[in-house]
Amino acid sequence: MSKKRKGSKGLRIAAAITILRYKGTKKSAPQIAKELNVEAIVEGSVVRSADRVRISAQLVQVSPERQLWANSYDRDLRDVLALHSEIAQTVAGQIRVKLTLKERALLASAPPVNPEAYESYLHGARLLSDERTADSAQRAILHFERAISLDPGSALPYCGVATCYLLRGHSAAIGPRDAFPFAKAAALKAQEMDDNVACAHMALAEVHFVYDWDWAAAEKEYHRAIELSPGTAEFHTRYALFLQNQGRDDEALTELKRALDIDPMQHLVGAIFYAARQYNEAIRWNLKVLETTPNYSPAHLFLGLAYEQKKDFSRAIPELKKAVELSQDKVFPAFVAHAYAVSGKNHEARSLLEELKQPSGKSYVDPWAIALVYTGLGEKDQAMEWLEKAYQNRDHDIAWCKTWPHFDPLRSDPRFQNLLRRMNLPPDAAHSAPPQ
Repeated sequence: MSKKRKGSKGLRIAAAITILRYKGTKKSAPQIAKELNVEAIVEGSVVRSADRVRISAQLVQVSPERQLWANSYDRDLRDVLALHSEIAQTVAGQIRVKLTLKERALLASAPPVNPEAYESYLHGARLLSDERTADSAQRAILHFERAISLDPGSALPYCGVATCYLLRGHSAAIGPRDAFPFAKAAALKAQEMDDNVACAHMALAEVHFVYDWDWAAAEKEYHRAIELSPGTAEFHTRYALFLQNQGRDDEALTELKRALDIDPMQHLVGAIFYAARQYNEAIRWNLKVLETTPNYSPAHLFLGLAYEQKKDFSRAIPELKKAVELSQDKVFPAFVAHAYAVSGKNHEARSLLEELKQPSGKSYVDPWAIALVYTGLGEKDQAMEWLEKAYQNRDHDIAWCKTWPHFDPLRSDPRFQNLLRRMNLPPDAAHSAPPQ
């Protein structure tokens, strides 16, 4: 948690990927604060002994560097959520942030936890934040399910399960029908346990967006998640992605600015610039992310995709291959094949295409990915055939067909426009934004 620089109000919460890149860093607090555009940083440590927990925390102003507040807390592990709320309220008071009545009520409502269940939940959450792969999500589900069995009334483990199924569905580790309905059920269960848990509403918004194609329900859940946690930058960025997909570019830009005001290193920004055809900005942003997070696969992916659109294939293909190397995402090889196709390396493209058509173990064959490669090869009939399969399977990636540059060659095809109409997306014969 950190305090913003002058010109904006309130506390903000950086995304996990933003914080984790400083793990083990030798950078000083002022250096980190400058990169995050904050005036103060909360530092702390947690030590557990049996069913007791000791949390030490301090609030450090970075310029000039001085300690504003420090304290240690020794509590029963069952009261750890209440302790988190107490520390948050104390920090808010120290930096003179005025909490609303709703915020105070939320902080005051932290329930006691089952220590063993909470520990299992933390194990799952740590797996997700440290690795964020399809395999780590599968392992994390076991921890979350154990937490649920020990404390079935807690909402957080259900949120964890929803996040895991979303991740496995997005990476095509399992099919859409094996992923998103389970994510939806877990998110709804979390809301049943506690309707004030923001991550449950965000998970449900994502399912409504990429699987249900229920745009009104998705937007309602995005609004609720942001209302509950307005200082979480990633929520604003994901909502901006949704707005962009709906063709509401001005609103998306406003939401993106809110996200960047909270966290100037938001990792999904490169994807937004890419889909907006702002390729120079996408390149600049992803290079910036890779300076501090060199193994972050989506940054390599969108950097490579931006280079590809600028016909800089000598840079694009190595970046896309690096994304494949770092990720377990089953769709990423299709981007390499597409780059091969549009750069004239049809033999390499077709070789990868055949691999994509063959299931590996229990992994899902993603029709959208295959349609992507056929589009690059200029074989429109085959591309539309596989897009229709993606529609029938409710592939999550098909929700992006309206905005992604890869499918620009298909936009004038009546079959493509009919596909958009069946998904209740406004027809879009061509993207109006000029490429950069």
